[in-house]
Amino acid sequence: MGGAVIELGLAEPWEDEPPPPRRWPPRLPRWLLPAVVTAATLLTLGAAAAPKRWDPVLSQRDPNTALRFASDDTAFLTTQRIRSGRLQAFRPGRSAPLWTVNFPNGFPSPYLVGDPGLVTVSVFDSDPDGQGARDAVQGRDARTGRLLWTRTGRDVLVVGADTTVLVDRGSDRVAPAGATVGTPAQTIEAVDRRTGETRWSRVVDAATVVRTREASDGRPDAVVELATDGRLRISDPSTGDPIREHRLALTGTPLNVEVKGGLAIVFQQRSELDDLTVAYDLATGVERWRHNSRFSTFCGDRYLCTATPEQMMVADLAAGEIRYRGRGDRFLVRGDRLVVSWPAVRPRSGATEVRDLRTGRRLHTYPGWAYAGSDRTGTLLSQETSGGGLMLAALDVATGRFSVIGRDTRWTGTATCVRGVRYVGCTGLNGVRIWPLPR
Repeated sequence: MGGAVIELGLAEPWEDEPPPPRRWPPRLPRWLLPAVVTAATLLTLGAAAAPKRWDPVLSQRDPNTALRFASDDTAFLTTQRIRSGRLQAFRPGRSAPLWTVNFPNGFPSPYLVGDPGLVTVSVFDSDPDGQGARDAVQGRDARTGRLLWTRTGRDVLVVGADTTVLVDRGSDRVAPAGATVGTPAQTIEAVDRRTGETRWSRVVDAATVVRTREASDGRPDAVVELATDGRLRISDPSTGDPIREHRLALTGTPLNVEVKGGLAIVFQQRSELDDLTVAYDLATGVERWRHNSRFSTFCGDRYLCTATPEQMMVADLAAGEIRYRGRGDRFLVRGDRLVVSWPAVRPRSGATEVRDLRTGRRLHTYPGWAYAGSDRTGTLLSQETSGGGLMLAALDVATGRFSVIGRDTRWTGTATCVRGVRYVGCTGLNGVRIWPLPR
């Protein structure tokens, strides 16, 4: 018992009765000693387990590093240097990488879809004057890093379970002497993810906007082409066969197109200072609504978002109505909840808010916390501690509850975080940290 003294509340003895003989240790109830030992053991184990649970299981100190998890929790780290890049695969909890591949003249970006044994790598030309002349796409074995195939002069458009769709934007690349490389057209080509063999290809005009359609699970599931004359074609990425075709009544030059929720959202430019967002019904091709501004991205399943250093806006996808207009640096829309955060700018401190986009009502506020990242199942908040560290928390957007799941005592600056299946990781100025998720 470590010398602890337990006092019992004994009554005073009768005056005519001699005091009872002293007994040490005093007689205790039989249940008390096991209960005290159990409580002390639980406290000791709890105190020892908290740092182990909160502290990272993998730390890498290189800055300019990005992190992505595969479906089997393999962590892929890409580190960017001045004119080169590096791709590494780690198992969380092991300090040494499974493999490392260096890219002397490029910056790698991995795509982790479907088979965890395959990784598709887009390699961007690191020469700022090369205009992407050395862009390439590679297929690699995710367990060894071994190169399976490569295609130069390509960008990734869609990575599916079996097929990768590439785009050759040859007319966009300019040689150092000013001569145009390639022809005034672009080639769309689908290749087998394991062998790199061509499955189908076609050539489209260089001015045609080529994008993807986002499915309900957040992954692209179709190739979308919009020509300057308004011809819209949506095709199957595995076969190239058309799924739907329409002629849209464009009012300006198409700069981008997004397809979701039965709508084609086209960002157009009528003049240098006149941007327009128009929503067209996919079933009829008829215009549904328009805004005199350019919404930059889908956010969630039912909303469009745009953000500038001054403010951000969220619009309802079906009707185009503005649901939020205000400050915001980082944001997420999950269902009808907006999670928006802004940095500390004196005299205002940084904070994160959760708002109901249907009513505009503010539901929760978290002073000092910033939105750090999310996946389809969870939302992450981070906080820089006063002593020079980082606290990471998981937020339940529906209830507003959050719990701390990770910490690091040597961290500076903003954290960008992602979740795997059993792990969560953050990147920033101090490199990469990975923690196990609570079970």
